[in-house]
Amino acid sequence: MTSSALEKQSVKRTPSEVLGVRGLHMTFGGTRALNGVDLTLHAGEVHALLGENGAGKSTLIKVLAGVYVPDSGEVRLDDEAVDPHRSKLPIAFIHQDLGLVDSLSIAENIALATGYASSGGLISWRQVRQRAGRLLARNDFHAKPSDLVSSLTAAERSIVAIARALALDARVIVLDEPTASLAEADVARLFDALRDATAAGAAILYVTHRLDEVFRLADRVTVFRNGRLIATHPVAEASSAQLVEEIIGTDPGEVFVSRSDGEAGATKIAIEDAVVAGIGPFSLEVAAGEIVGLTGRRGAGHELVGRCVIGDRRLDRGTLVVDGERLDRQRPRDAARGGIGFAPAKRAEEALATGLSVRENLFPNLGLLGSGKFSWRRPRAERRRAAAAAGQLKVRAASSEAPIETLSGGNQQKVVLTRCLETGARTLVLEEPTTGVDVGTKAEIYHKVVELASGGASVLMISSDFEEVAGVCNRAVVFNRGRIAGELRGERLTVPALISMAIGGEGSSDD
Repeated sequence: MTSSALEKQSVKRTPSEVLGVRGLHMTFGGTRALNGVDLTLHAGEVHALLGENGAGKSTLIKVLAGVYVPDSGEVRLDDEAVDPHRSKLPIAFIHQDLGLVDSLSIAENIALATGYASSGGLISWRQVRQRAGRLLARNDFHAKPSDLVSSLTAAERSIVAIARALALDARVIVLDEPTASLAEADVARLFDALRDATAAGAAILYVTHRLDEVFRLADRVTVFRNGRLIATHPVAEASSAQLVEEIIGTDPGEVFVSRSDGEAGATKIAIEDAVVAGIGPFSLEVAAGEIVGLTGRRGAGHELVGRCVIGDRRLDRGTLVVDGERLDRQRPRDAARGGIGFAPAKRAEEALATGLSVRENLFPNLGLLGSGKFSWRRPRAERRRAAAAAGQLKVRAASSEAPIETLSGGNQQKVVLTRCLETGARTLVLEEPTTGVDVGTKAEIYHKVVELASGGASVLMISSDFEEVAGVCNRAVVFNRGRIAGELRGERLTVPALISMAIGGEGSSDD
């Protein structure tokens, strides 16, 4: 058993089956989305579901929600066949978009789902507030039922969504990538709430791309690949390498590229004695041809450094020099014009224009296709260039005219990175570059990043994924509680060493 698996609370599990799917088949056109898959959820258990984008996870969820009617197979509740399309089942679905109304209180959000109508057909607000209070207390949640949802943190909103599911007497709770935008402290709170839900007898289906979360939280894990069930394991008997191989169907060693630890080039980024928003002071350099990882537990402070480099945050103290030019007061547009490419962690909110096509997201700036701001776009030439650009990172889309929101998260991220390349950027700031991305797509992104660095680009990778940092970066600068805890490189750059340094264990810099 891994040490992270030991973090889970010891809760006696009830082995009774709550929900099962048997032999599900689902076809869209010529694509077999589900190919005879089975899955069993037990009461009092967290069951993780892994797989690349397109593996069948979302299709299964939509079958359980009654959105899709499978071609064949069955769904069973308490060992009796049921039809989710025709019957309302005791299943709650919690997506990244939690479906909460910010302008309403916690109690009102729960009332929207449960009603609590009195005999006269009116909502009994006293009952609503009392029930909300009991549910919140169960999760050691100190907000009042009358508090507005808009006043809550991201983790608190997730806990409200879980409380709402319990108010509906949901026996199964399905969560789809719930931690994508949460800081580490918030992730811990969410996991505590999920453990409380399983202690109350709920069965949890937890869909994620993060293997570390599987070992911290889940009891069992199932892997889908290309619409098929590959394996189901007790988490205590599984390993990361085994799960990666099952997810991608090949040796996990192929996910990462051998790092080149040769001589670095000229200094591209130099930060000296910097302080920003209480983080620091810190100093660091990134050279041409080098991939430097800034890492730590989520919320440790490393996230702000990249924002300073691209001009989104200004230093309170210290100096920032890029390509020999001092840029302490630059703006994001200045950074872009200066050859700095940026891929933010929140790609949907900060990097993509939903409602527009892949092509339009690749070339939002007229200057990319002509000599000036009044350059004329030639539609046919632009489409050809978009197709060629998308091919660099194997963006999988029906065409360059496909709406960007129809692409998977991994392919959307490829569009963001491709746009950076199309600007000719030679300095890249990548913020959590593989969040919500499946293992196969991660491998493609890693290969491209290493290729760019080998060609002389400098890469600043801000990531809380220790396996990613250890597998891709030449050096890692580790933050802990707003300070640099140390630096690792070469053979010392390992996941255990990163974890030890990030949580305050013994570790020293290579310098």
